[in-house]
This record gives sequence, C-alpha cells and structure tokens, in this order.
Amino acid sequence: MRLAGPERFWTNVQKGYQKTFVCSDGDGSSPPAEEGCGHFYWNWQKTKEEVEEYYKNVFRELNKDKKVPAEIRKKWAAHIIKFVKETDLLSKYNLTNYLEIGAYDGIFSQCFKEHFENIKVSVCELDIGSCEKYLNGKFEHVHNCNFLDIKDKKYDILAAIDVLEHFDDLGQFKNQAINLNCNTLIIQVPYNRPVKLKIDKLDFHPHYHLF
Repeated sequence: MRLAGPERFWTNVQKGYQKTFVCSDGDGSSPPAEEGCGHFYWNWQKTKEEVEEYYKNVFRELNKDKKVPAEIRKKWAAHIIKFVKETDLLSKYNLTNYLEIGAYDGIFSQCFKEHFENIKVSVCELDIGSCEKYLNGKFEHVHNCNFLDIKDKKYDILAAIDVLEHFDDLGQFKNQAINLNCNTLIIQVPYNRPVKLKIDKLDFHPHYHLF
C-alpha cells in the first residue's frame, strides 16, 4: 500500500470492500477508526499511462455537468488567498514564481494573479482541451503534462487545490515539490467525506485518498 511503513499499515474497511483501505497505527486489535488517522486509500492498481488516458479522454467529459459555478469558486479562492496574505510568507521569503497543478480553467490562479501582481503565475493541466480553451496565453507558462514530468523549472510556490487526493503515491508529489525547489505549498483537500461502497465497485475513480 502507498504510504505504508514500519509504523503504519492498511486494513480493509469492512466486509464487502475490496479496494478501500483505512490507515491504522495499531496492531489490528482495535477498529482502525480507534487507532489510525482516518486516512482512506483506494487501491486502483492502474498504470501511469492508464491514469493519464483517463484524464485526457474521460474525466472532464464525465464531470462537465458537475462543475461548480465560477462565482462560487471565486469566493472559495478569495478565502484561500486571504489566508495566504495573512501568513505574509510570500513577501517574507521574497517568493516570485508560482505553479498551480490541476488548474483546469485557471480560476484560482487568475484570482491569485490579480492579488499578487509581482508573482509570475504558471499552471499545469494534463487535459489539452482545458489548456486550449482556458489557459493558453493567460499565464507565464502552461505545462500541458503530468506534474511529475515537469523538469528544469523552479517554482517557489506550489498550489494544489483539490488535487492531492488524485495522486496514488503521495511520496512522488513530495519529491517533485522538492525537485522544483518549492518553498511554500498551498494545499486544499476533501476532508471527512463519507466512504461509499459504490465507489469500491468501480473499475477506477480519480480519487486515491480521502483525508
């Protein structure tokens, strides 16, 4: 299991679940909810190529009718940006280069760009349709690729808004952030959502983690 180590193991949630596991810090003698951190993991066993194919040809089409209205997302972005401003980290460390991964239509990065005029704002998006429709020509650089494949670039700030749960191996995210010389992470993840048996029955779902 991803994230497993000598101090942590994974156990099936309950009978009937085949692909859904929950973190446990104990020896298995107590229910995982009483021992572990409550982190859930779906073991989809898909290759990098299969996942990339899904995002390029399936993901956006399936979710086009579930898109949260732009005005609501701008309000969410405003809350995050307000928090970033309050930390004063960007000016304190003289951070100038920003990258958002999984940018989709670029709403969050556009809001960020408007509030931090001295920051060079770049984005990364695997879906070429989103790049062509929303992103190209609007940012310092548009990476139309897997975030893990970005090389020879340095970014002080890395934004991952509802993205981390899409990584199978979170260690790869950490290592790439280090490779990009990242100083500050801006992360939002889905939290405390219900675990559903119907997801376990799927051949694939874009989420690997539930925090």
